[in-house]
Amino acid sequence: MPADTSDRAVDGDATPPPANANEASVEPPLPPGVQDTHDEQTPPGVTPVTAPPLVAPQGEPLTLPATLPDGPAKFLNGEWRVNGGIQDKHTGRPLQLQYNFDQGNGTVSIRQSSGVTCRGPANGNVQQGALNITNPEQMTCSDGSNFIVPTIECKSPSAGHADCIGSNDGEKTFPIRMLQPNS
Repeated sequence: MPADTSDRAVDGDATPPPANANEASVEPPLPPGVQDTHDEQTPPGVTPVTAPPLVAPQGEPLTLPATLPDGPAKFLNGEWRVNGGIQDKHTGRPLQLQYNFDQGNGTVSIRQSSGVTCRGPANGNVQQGALNITNPEQMTCSDGSNFIVPTIECKSPSAGHADCIGSNDGEKTFPIRMLQPNS
């Protein structure tokens, strides 16, 4: 008896059988708008990744309370990542400071591209409606060196997230982003 060459129905969808078992495609069809990028250097069945990676949300930006009495920043709690203006002196790549506060007192740490880690104390104080994050001393690093941490000053517009700037010993300022990581 000859093989059935009619369309087969599966859950109401018509699907034609493969013309020859040796000709069946093992690769799924390309989505609309995506070009076939196979070449002689790319093994069959391997599609190079051409889409940009998904970037996960980085966390909640710092928001200052509506009223800020002068003194210790008791509202400043938990882990904070700080981005902007801080670079690895060997590679020029951006570095990220990590702060951990408990009612305005805490620590700051950083990991350099060389693997060297640095750590030191940090304090958050409010003066004239602005949050100032300072470091009473330089960070001490695992290789015996020291790392100077920028002083950070944050002010809050009438509504919204805090605008922060950093500076090293009062020199040129640069923008800073303070984010509390998502849990």
